[in-house]
Amino acid sequence: MSGHFNQIFGKYDDAFRKARSEEYKLSILLSQNGFSFVLFYIERNFFSGLASFEYKGLKKTSNYCSAFREFAESNEYLTLKYNEVTIIYESPNTTLIPTPLFIKNEKEQYLKFNSWKKTEDIVLIDNLINLEANNVFSIPIDINKMLNNLFPGSKTHCHISALIENIMIVNKNLPLKMRVFVNVRKDLFDIIITEGSSLIYHNTFPHKSNEDFIFYILYVFNQFKINPEDIDFSFSGLIDNDSKLFEIAYKYIRNISFEKLNDAFSYSYAIKEIPEHYFLNLINSNRCEL
Repeated sequence: MSGHFNQIFGKYDDAFRKARSEEYKLSILLSQNGFSFVLFYIERNFFSGLASFEYKGLKKTSNYCSAFREFAESNEYLTLKYNEVTIIYESPNTTLIPTPLFIKNEKEQYLKFNSWKKTEDIVLIDNLINLEANNVFSIPIDINKMLNNLFPGSKTHCHISALIENIMIVNKNLPLKMRVFVNVRKDLFDIIITEGSSLIYHNTFPHKSNEDFIFYILYVFNQFKINPEDIDFSFSGLIDNDSKLFEIAYKYIRNISFEKLNDAFSYSYAIKEIPEHYFLNLINSNRCEL
C-alpha cells in the first residue's frame, strides 16, 4: 500500500549522517494529496535534505493513514530518531481569533461558527505570536493518532499558521504598504493580504482551472479595491513563471515576484536544485514560534 506514494523530488546532502540524526530536526508538511519533509541540522542552521511525495490512493482517511503508516515505517529517513519532529498539516478548517478575545475552552465553538467541522475531527490551537492571534484548526482523529504513534512527542501545527507567521516576520522589515501573497497548492491556493504588521485578509480557494484561479484573485482584489497594476504581489508554492497559472495571472497583475529562501539559514546544494519558492512554507516553518 505504501506504493500509493510516488516520489516527485528527493535530494539529500552528502554530509548527512544517519547515525547522527538526533542532531537534526524533521519537519513534515502533510496533506491528503501527499506530503513533503525537510531535514534541518540545528547546530549549523543548515537544511540538508528535502523530499516530496504525491498520494495516488483512495482519499478516504483510513486508506490514507494505512498507506502513510506503511510508507513511514519503511522509509530510511522517516524511521530515524530526531532531536525534534514538527508536523505542518494542511487543514481545510481554520479560524483566527485575536488573542485578547480568545477563550481556550471555546475552541470547538469558534471552529463550528466559522467553518465546517466533522465529528471525527479534533480541534487544535496555534498561537501566532507575531499576529497576536490564535489559529483554531481541525485534523482528522485518525491522522492525528497515526502521527502521534509514528512520531512520539511531535508537535502538529496548521499550514496557514506557518504561512501567516512568516509573512508577519518578513513584513516587520518592509516599508508600510499593502501586499498580496499567494501560496499555490495542488487544487487549492491561499491568499493573504497585509499592510505593515496588520493582517488584512486571508482565505483559501479551490482552482480546478486557470480561470478559477484568476477569478478568485480578482474577486478579492475587487473586494479591497486593489489595483492589480501597482500592487506588490508574490507567489510561493507549486507555480512557475512558465506555467499556465502564472501566465493568466500576469495578464492582469504586473508586479509579480517569487518568494526567496531566508538568508538566516544555509542550504545544501541538493535543495538549491529546486526553485526557491516551491517548499518555502515547509522550510520557513522552522523559524516560527508556534
